[in-house]
Amino acid sequence: MGKKEQVFKMSWIEKLKLLGIIPSIYAMMMLLNVPLLTNYRVILVVSLIVMFPITVFLLYQLIFIYNKKIVILGNTLIYYKKRKECYRAEIGRHNIKIYDKEKGTSKQRYRIKYLSINDYEIPIYLLGTKGMLNFEKAIYEIWYKKSKVRDKAFKIQKKELIVKKRKEIFISCVFNMIPLIVGIIVFSSNTYMIILFIIIYLLLLIFKIVFFIRMKLYTPENIRISADIISIDNTEYSKYDIQKLMFTSLQTQSEKLKLFGYRTLKIFENDGRRIYTLILSSDLEFKNFRINENYESLYEEIIKFCIVNEIEYELV
Repeated sequence: MGKKEQVFKMSWIEKLKLLGIIPSIYAMMMLLNVPLLTNYRVILVVSLIVMFPITVFLLYQLIFIYNKKIVILGNTLIYYKKRKECYRAEIGRHNIKIYDKEKGTSKQRYRIKYLSINDYEIPIYLLGTKGMLNFEKAIYEIWYKKSKVRDKAFKIQKKELIVKKRKEIFISCVFNMIPLIVGIIVFSSNTYMIILFIIIYLLLLIFKIVFFIRMKLYTPENIRISADIISIDNTEYSKYDIQKLMFTSLQTQSEKLKLFGYRTLKIFENDGRRIYTLILSSDLEFKNFRINENYESLYEEIIKFCIVNEIEYELV
């Protein structure tokens, strides 16, 4: 039997970012606007002469230089650059690590995703957000296809979580009052600008309160995962009743978690109807009086539960 092949190609958005296509287009537009101010025929010819090789160069870079992809063939990972294979390795349980790597200048830093396999680095952020999540699923399918789901319980400190989030909202409201007061003072003679600042402040406040209420309503205190059942507080979901699961990936950017303040798990019945939403803190660990558990542990058990029981799942 032939081995299953999965191909993960570089995202077009990331290609355009690397090419710097936006500043290139901007420069071309500026060149085309110059003829309006000078001898347009001469400048137009010069612009076309300059633009043609730039366009050819960009297309060459787009098609060949940045044509990176990752192929998973059976249990083997193959990395391609410039249409040539440059690295190949077997996918093991402990030889792969996905992590953030800082890039940029000393004044402007940003974090991007890399994969390390046998200490060989692959920039998986080039796959784009959706591509990275699908790639992550492919790795888990190899890791956990022969695993067993053990009976494990997780306890969330819901009261502590609510107190902490309430304090964060209060501090945020006080901090946001500073730009509001400054804006009112600066535009004291402009009634419309003052109203705009107040509306923005109130919208941010409402946004935070709404998500706090959702967290308070939908965050459970106990989660239990066994071979056939997921229990959330007093509700049990059998593997036979679950059509699909959706939950937040470990690789989801921390900026997104900071904005919304929680991770999510959604369970869908066989009729497609959503039957539960689980909201978790981005930084609060699950506590058990005997064993310390964290989101990574819960995440791993849910992945196993889906793969072993052949339940469709989606990472978000």
